[in-house]
Amino acid sequence: GSGRALSRAGGGVIGRGGRRARGLAVLAQQQQQQQQQQQETIVEEATGPTEASPEGEVAEAPRPPVPEAAFGLREPAYVCARGNVSQSLEEMCAEGVCLEDYMTLPVEQYVLLPGLEAERLADGQFLFTGPRLRLFSVWIQPLVTMQVASNKAERTVRLSATSCEIRGSELIEKTRLNERFHMQMESEITWAVGDGAAAAATEAEAEEAEEGLCAPENIAAIYNKVSLNVWAEVVPPFSWMPRRPLEASTSSILQGVIPTLQKLFLKQLSEDYLKWSTDADYRLERSKLSSAPHQ
Repeated sequence: GSGRALSRAGGGVIGRGGRRARGLAVLAQQQQQQQQQQQETIVEEATGPTEASPEGEVAEAPRPPVPEAAFGLREPAYVCARGNVSQSLEEMCAEGVCLEDYMTLPVEQYVLLPGLEAERLADGQFLFTGPRLRLFSVWIQPLVTMQVASNKAERTVRLSATSCEIRGSELIEKTRLNERFHMQMESEITWAVGDGAAAAATEAEAEEAEEGLCAPENIAAIYNKVSLNVWAEVVPPFSWMPRRPLEASTSSILQGVIPTLQKLFLKQLSEDYLKWSTDADYRLERSKLSSAPHQ
């Protein structure tokens, strides 16, 4: 409404005015601390030792079984990454522009975000171009085809990789890497409003609610979980490295990249929702994506 001042407050939180923004900022900080604690042990649990056996030997954490699609790979290395991030925001509560309305739009209206390298291939299918990952003079860039499905009853959007192509520098192209790996990737987006998003309400938010400065039902959050598993043959010069350190170091690199990309995506999603909920012309523009012809 008139007089509403929109501002950003630390950690990508979108809020309005003074104490309200500070309350959301504290909530976001708590979420980030929890996410960091969850992710600190992911690489060790997935690729490294976890506990000692009765004989005093170190037992490795169980790994997922090698999928049938990777049976043809020669002694593949296994690397992985997990991400679990969230984005707090203030929900616009006017009829027809709530977060629920936005997240249950046809998926192309919010998957194809401005600035995101994504292309619609067919109904519910999209091609995402990832960032270039560089190590010295070698670089790779993934192109992932994802199937996207929304379940309104469960407040869930699921993305599953159906194929992945790797582009890269001359060394990568010579190794025929696309013939030497198999990737599984699953992503889940959920959202909550009101009490569901404010389960970890801060003292500042409680005080503001008592003073009538904010309503708990205006608090909203979007969550994203990602699971990435990769089986790949190891080619020179990497094959000269000990297998376990190689797997751990590669997983560590991925573990740094995945949550960063998730946070960027949720920040873009939150900003797009804010614009969509306050700009009728923009809502009309985004709705045209559902009728646009496929590439």
